[in-house]
Amino acid sequence: MVAETEACEMTLYPTNCIVQDCQNKCLEKSPTFTGQCQGFKCVCTWPCD
Repeated sequence: MVAETEACEMTLYPTNCIVQDCQNKCLEKSPTFTGQCQGFKCVCTWPCD
């Protein structure tokens, strides 16, 4: 069986995304979170089970 690795995501804050800040804040929430900017939004993604 092949497991699909689908990413879950949540918006951490909606404006003024700075990549480094976003990554740090996502990591604070959970070590499995990856922070990235989508437009001006800071979005945390992590592997879904």
